[in-house]
Amino acid sequence: METILVALENRTNSRLIADLLRKQYSIHRYMGEKRIPPLYDLIITDGFTLSFFREKQIPLKNSQDALFRPVLLVTPKKDVNLITGQVWQDIDEVITTPISKMELLVRVETLLYYRRKSVRLKEKSALLAQDVGRLRDETEMLVDSFASISHELRTPLTVMLAGIESMTAQLTKGGLSPEESLHSLKIMKHNGLRLLRIITNLLDIIRIDAGGMSLFLRNLDLKATLSRIVESVGDYARLKQIDLSFASNAKRSVIAVDEDKFDRIMLNLLSNAIKFTGAGGRIRLCLQDGRDGETVVIAVEDDGPGIPLDKQDSIFERFSQGDAASKIGAGGCGLGLSLVKSLAELHGGCVFLESAPGKGSTFFVELPVKTLAAGAPQRKGAGLESQIYLELSDFRPKEDNAPITPE
Repeated sequence: METILVALENRTNSRLIADLLRKQYSIHRYMGEKRIPPLYDLIITDGFTLSFFREKQIPLKNSQDALFRPVLLVTPKKDVNLITGQVWQDIDEVITTPISKMELLVRVETLLYYRRKSVRLKEKSALLAQDVGRLRDETEMLVDSFASISHELRTPLTVMLAGIESMTAQLTKGGLSPEESLHSLKIMKHNGLRLLRIITNLLDIIRIDAGGMSLFLRNLDLKATLSRIVESVGDYARLKQIDLSFASNAKRSVIAVDEDKFDRIMLNLLSNAIKFTGAGGRIRLCLQDGRDGETVVIAVEDDGPGIPLDKQDSIFERFSQGDAASKIGAGGCGLGLSLVKSLAELHGGCVFLESAPGKGSTFFVELPVKTLAAGAPQRKGAGLESQIYLELSDFRPKEDNAPITPE
C-alpha cells in the first residue's frame, strides 16, 4: 500500500483529504514536526507548508534512490500563478480549491501510477545491472578458461610436433636408431593421450550440461574394484616414490554404478593425489559405510600441500585450480574435479573435501547403496587399462609399452 503525506496548513482540508484517501492508501498527516523523512510515495502540500519545507532544507523531490517522488500542490485558484511561479521546480501537479473528490482521486492515482512505473524501472535497472555484472564475470571467466585450455592443448601439441620434426630430420640423415624412434613415439603417444583427455573432459561436460549423458548401471563390488584400481595405478605412485594403499571396513560394498564413470571418478582423484604428493609421501584410499547404512563413502587421503579454506568452495567449479597447482607447475585446466562432481551427482551422490594448508587433503565420494534386481540388464565397462592411460596421462612410467587403446 502506497504512503501519502498530507501536509496542509488548513487543518480542515488536511483532515478531509486524509479521510477521503485513507480507504485506499496509508496516510500520514503532517502536524508541525521539525523534520520529516522523505519516505513517501506522494506528498500533498500547499504553498505555505512547501515553502516551510524548503526553508528547513527537507528534501522532498531529490533523494539518493533517484525515484520519482510526486508532489501535489493544493492552492486557492487566485494564488495559483503566484505559488506555482515560486515553487514550480518542486511540484508535479496542481489542484485548486474547492476540490472535487473525483478530481482529487484521479490526480492522486495518476501521480502514483507514474511513481509505480518509476519503482519498477529502478527494479529492472537493478536486475539489468546484476545481469551485466554476471555477464562481465562470465565473459572474463570464459576468456580465462579459453586461455587456460589453449595453453593446455598447445603444450602437448608442441612436444609432439617437436618430436616429429626431430624424427624427420634424423631419418633424413639416416641416423635414427630403433631405440631413439621408440622413445620419440612414446613421448608423442603420452602427449597425444594428454590431448585426448582434455578433449574428452570438455565433451563430457558439454554432454552433462545438455542432459545427454546416461548411466549404464551394473552391480559392482566396490571393494574389489577399488583394490584393482589401486593395484593398476601402483606404477604411477611408485614412479614418484609414493606409498599408495587401500583399506575397507564397509559392511556393504556391492552397489549399482556405471563402471566406466566410476573408474573415471576414482582415477581423477588418484591422479590429483599423486600429482600433489611429494616423493616419500603417502596416499590412502578407504571404503567405508556412510550415513545410516544408506550410502558408502570412498575417501582419497593425501599428505600434499593442502587447499586453503578460501579456495575450497570453488575447487569443484570448472576451470578452477588451487594455489598448489601453480606453485608446483602441475598444469591442467581445472576440469577434472568439476567432472568428478558431475559424475557423482549423476549417480545420486556427492563429493566433498576436508583440507588444510600443510596438512594434506581428503576427498570424499558418497554414493547411495542401491542395487539392480536380479535379471536386470547390466553392461560391463570398457576396461580399466584404457581409462588409466587416459586419466593418468600426466605421468609416464619408465616402461611404457602399453598400446594406445582409449575409448
